[in-house]
Amino acid sequence: MPRAKLIQEAVKELDEKILAIIKESLAESTESYSGLNETVTGNAYQSVMLGETEARGFRKRDSKLFAGVPMLNARFVDLGCNLGEKTRLASLAGAAFAEGVEFEEFFVRIGGLINVLNRITNVS
Repeated sequence: MPRAKLIQEAVKELDEKILAIIKESLAESTESYSGLNETVTGNAYQSVMLGETEARGFRKRDSKLFAGVPMLNARFVDLGCNLGEKTRLASLAGAAFAEGVEFEEFFVRIGGLINVLNRITNVS
């Protein structure tokens, strides 16, 4: 098998493993507390894109969130980003750099894996 094909197969296998980890983690029952009235949130709080598939959460994903907002080359910070979907949307809207700040390590790690799976590199 040609080297390029071997690499392509290895990347596909890696993506499948990352997706499995994300899905398994999203199925875990975890809790976090929002700063707004100490509302209980969790890992199913935020809808996120996993490649071409949307993993639904309590808060609906809005792909047009930044419509009409001049995001081209902007820097974006999302405080309390949970899994970072709004941060990724800022990147997709043209932000040069987007940073999500989250207190809960569980969400930070899963959000990072989502970035890897979706091949988003200008999001931290």
